Amino acid sequence: MKVINKTTQTALLAFGICGFFYWLMAGSFIDFSDEGFLWYGAIHTRLGEVPIRDFQSYDPGRYYWCAALMSFFRDNGLLALRRAEALFQVFSLTLGLLALRRAVKHFAILAWVGFLTVCWMFFDFRYFDSGMQLIALFFAVRLAEKPSPARHFQAGAAVALCAFFGLNHGFYAGLGIFSLLVFIHLKGMIIGPCKTRVSFVSGFLAGLLPFLFMTLLFPGFWEGYRDNFLFSFHRFLDGMSDVRIDAKSMPWFWQVNAAFLTIILAYLFMAWTVFRMKKDEVFKYPLISASFFLGISYGHQIFSRGDIAHMGE
Repeated sequence: MKVINKTTQTALLAFGICGFFYWLMAGSFIDFSDEGFLWYGAIHTRLGEVPIRDFQSYDPGRYYWCAALMSFFRDNGLLALRRAEALFQVFSLTLGLLALRRAVKHFAILAWVGFLTVCWMFFDFRYFDSGMQLIALFFAVRLAEKPSPARHFQAGAAVALCAFFGLNHGFYAGLGIFSLLVFIHLKGMIIGPCKTRVSFVSGFLAGLLPFLFMTLLFPGFWEGYRDNFLFSFHRFLDGMSDVRIDAKSMPWFWQVNAAFLTIILAYLFMAWTVFRMKKDEVFKYPLISASFFLGISYGHQIFSRGDIAHMGE
């Protein structure tokens, strides 16, 4: 009997964990303000309307994903939407666990970490937000592991596709992966830097093709997306303005929430570890540097919206 390869094994593990949580939670709790917003958008996308242009929405990717799978299920119901969300969770968790396999060799530990990860992916309608980070991590790890032109192309495409599902994730993933690129370049890990830069930019442009097709096929989409971008950008700047470093706004360490303090201390330790790593250590332990730079780029999310739900993303 042929042994199942690691990728298939990991996908089956992710499917099992997500399937268990779907069975446990699919029929309970509904948030009409957030999940209803996604549900409405998915139904109207399935009917032929265009996200952002025809109705207020987040970025188009999540609506087309849900609409396509709801069409496959031939069902506009809430459970069909949740099945679509759960399948995206399976996909993103699979990539996240494949990244983690670089450091975790024992299947039982991998399963436990996968279970804990899904515990943090609460609220079905947020699976896209938490999932995009796992997807970005997978491509960042591959890049640190072997910074070849092909993996630069894949990383660039992943950044653009993250933006297709969530503009903020495109920015955070792009900033994190770009910072990682600068880091591995300074470490002297990249051979043929000009070729790899062209590959990264080419991948990014390839990942923008869905936006291009929507602009060409749907008159009025570009104007709607431009206005939505400007609105999101101003909200981003408002979030940045929440980060104040002065004596009055920064509490003493004993006044800081324990979880928040733990995150800060963990990243200080990771920074000390990453910048001391030698070239061969970056190749050997790609998960450390990839996690650090992506985590730092997502730090804005914690400062600007530090509630438990957004920290779960």
